[in-house]
Amino acid sequence: MTTKDSLKDLIDQLPDEELHTAKRFIEYLRDAGSPLLDVLLEAPEETDELNEEADAALREAELEVKAGDVVTHAELKRELSL
Repeated sequence: MTTKDSLKDLIDQLPDEELHTAKRFIEYLRDAGSPLLDVLLEAPEETDELNEEADAALREAELEVKAGDVVTHAELKRELSL
């Protein structure tokens, strides 16, 4: 699903009484030349597919979690002296 498709879905989910506000906000972003809007409109289409390397890393991480080979947030902060 592309970013534009996601935005359209969000708009479809809005209550009717919020549509005018959403329209005005989107027009504001468009007219202001917002870098955020530019990024959203230019964003590549998202896919659910992982490349082989990412898929392998995910499987490895899942196995580590199942084995209890994890570090808590507090432990990581101590390790990094934060």
